Amino acid sequence: MKKGLLSILVCLPFFGFSQFDMNWAFGNGYQLNFDSTPSVNAASLDVDPENTPSCISDLEGNLLFYSDANFVFDQGGSEMPNGNLSLYKNHSIIIPAPSSNPGKYYLIRSNTSTGLDYSLIDTSLNDGLGDVVAEQKEVVFGGNGGLLLSAIKADLSGYWLLVLDNENGNSNDLNITVYSVNNDGIETVSELSQFYQWVGWYPELDDVAISNDCSLIAASFKGHYIALFRFDSEEGVVFDPINNSIDNNGSFFETTELAFSPNSELLYSVSDGNNLVQYDITSWTASAISASATSINVNSNLISDIKLGPDQKMYIFDESNSEIDRINAPDLMGTDADLEDAVFTEIDGNLSYFPNTVNPLCGLPLPSFQLNPQTVCLGDSAFFNFGFGASADSVQWNFGDIKAPDAESELFNPSYLYTTEGTYEVSADIWLSETLFELNSTVNVVPYPIAQLPDDFFLCEGENIEISGGEAFSYAWSTNENTESIVISEGGTYTLTLSNSGCLDSDTIEVTLLPVAAVNLGDDIIICDEDQVVLESPNSFGGTWSNASNEDLIVTQSGTYTYSVNNVCNQSSDQITVSFVSTPSPQLPDNIVACVGDSISLNTGISGSSYDWSTGEDSSSILFGDEGSLSVTVIYQGCPITAATLVERIPFLDPSSLSYPNVFSPNSDSKNQEFRPFLEDDPSYPVCAYPGVDIDLEIYNRWGQKIQESLCFWSGEVDTGEQAVEGVYYYIMNITSTCNAKRKEIEVNGAVTLVR
Repeated sequence: MKKGLLSILVCLPFFGFSQFDMNWAFGNGYQLNFDSTPSVNAASLDVDPENTPSCISDLEGNLLFYSDANFVFDQGGSEMPNGNLSLYKNHSIIIPAPSSNPGKYYLIRSNTSTGLDYSLIDTSLNDGLGDVVAEQKEVVFGGNGGLLLSAIKADLSGYWLLVLDNENGNSNDLNITVYSVNNDGIETVSELSQFYQWVGWYPELDDVAISNDCSLIAASFKGHYIALFRFDSEEGVVFDPINNSIDNNGSFFETTELAFSPNSELLYSVSDGNNLVQYDITSWTASAISASATSINVNSNLISDIKLGPDQKMYIFDESNSEIDRINAPDLMGTDADLEDAVFTEIDGNLSYFPNTVNPLCGLPLPSFQLNPQTVCLGDSAFFNFGFGASADSVQWNFGDIKAPDAESELFNPSYLYTTEGTYEVSADIWLSETLFELNSTVNVVPYPIAQLPDDFFLCEGENIEISGGEAFSYAWSTNENTESIVISEGGTYTLTLSNSGCLDSDTIEVTLLPVAAVNLGDDIIICDEDQVVLESPNSFGGTWSNASNEDLIVTQSGTYTYSVNNVCNQSSDQITVSFVSTPSPQLPDNIVACVGDSISLNTGISGSSYDWSTGEDSSSILFGDEGSLSVTVIYQGCPITAATLVERIPFLDPSSLSYPNVFSPNSDSKNQEFRPFLEDDPSYPVCAYPGVDIDLEIYNRWGQKIQESLCFWSGEVDTGEQAVEGVYYYIMNITSTCNAKRKEIEVNGAVTLVR
């Protein structure tokens, strides 16, 4: 029987909202079932009422298992295999593992003394009742324990775990640590430590809450303070705190339990154990929030806990009367919130806390329907899916293809291949808990465009050409132009992408730009004293040398070489002459010694050339009257040749000024060892070594026989190499001055006595 009919025409991002908190296991054996009409069942569930319990349901809303932070129980209340947890904890929460690990859950436990640990529960084990995985049992991952919250990540890839503590009231630092729950376990994402100035003592952290949209966090203390924070569910970061946001005038009322309204605009708190107070937190300023406090009386009964249910109503445990009250419109202030007393009364035994459950909603819109994409390219499959705040019971798709009457599917995420273009009306009838949701959308099936550019081509420099490549709804060229055609004047790669309502096709061509050839090989080349030269090929023109090669040309002999271009753009050629020259060496001595005043005739010995002397003269031979360095550069058949010499000037020595000894003693006593000419005023002057004088000496014995002939001096030997005997000898000495300007020649003779 239909209970309701909802027709929706939407196309929103898919989001599968689970029913993880559809069953609450709490107290000394109680279960609150939100699947249809909420009811409380005494199901013999064994939960330590002094601890904060945790529980989780499957996607159908059925209870899977629960824990009192020290034991893990299956859905029927029996202890799971490996479910006895050794280290005592007093807070817990159950968070699903990411979707790549279906059926697995993390039981996360906390204690301010013993820190944090987690155990992995696999509900596919133990005949579907679940088992605690021994290898991942009580895995310690944090040193500071505290109160636990969770929120789904904004990208729906997993969950955040938030741990808040202030060392059991022994610190005035509130620490908030955010962990990422992923396939590999749990890892820290961010930490926040915020200082608060308490009154009288460091009050113990009592309760924490996260808003329905996962954007706000509240923490209460057994003094009179509530702290507020913002939370970024994309990055997992806590920020923008409000310190001392709610102050009950320093009266030290106990501010304990907390809960946010469904629209995340109101905060509910319990003050002094029995006063239920609403705060409007939209201003996000401490003074305005405190001023907005509105009290809702609950007959002065002791309130142990308040919690927002999955039905978006607020539940209150009245400990004094062992009953549960309910606020039916918690988004409204004051009496408009509709506080209903004693909704559930048959509760016996101890009850302190409702269970800690994950927050899977984060305010995302429901329901949602997705066609990916709404425009489908002909030949591609269209994919469909939808999302609800709970798993659907069944679905019937109709893909609107009248040419195929059986174009239907009962799959939750079907695909369909349309064979002709056109517009199709798609519908989905979705049943959920006897309620039918009719979702509709439109699919446009369009053909792919055909992009077809011309073949690759050459383009002459200075020319341009217009190209196009097909018809489509829109055009996108790699040149950033969006016109049907473009004008090309440069070489390169050109791509055209055609789009027909998102169906794309593209084509690419290469355009080679040819320069207009104007071949210029440069001036003729003269190669001096080398055996080869490389002529570079102007390959950009696409031409060849006279030997048909288009590579660089290695030339080893003199000659004329031609490079020619003949392409689609034009014709051009040029010649270059290469001459190899072997250069002679100039005939200049390295050093020249000449008398002062003498002019020296110098000749390079190379004819038929140009000459450049350092004196400025330009003839092949010159007369040089100075001293010092002298150089000449000869240009021989285009090759430069350089030579240099050094001219040293010496003074004139008059042969008539020489004197001659009449006795000498070659007896190795270092005195008068030789007969030689000398200067009277400078006897030590080396006359014989002087370059401006030539001296020929002949020695005769007293019988007129020539016994020695030498240059300049006699050391007492005969021409056979033997030593001459003591006695008188005669000499003839011819002395010539070699200076050109003062040339002089004399003959001197006389006698000299050899004494040993």
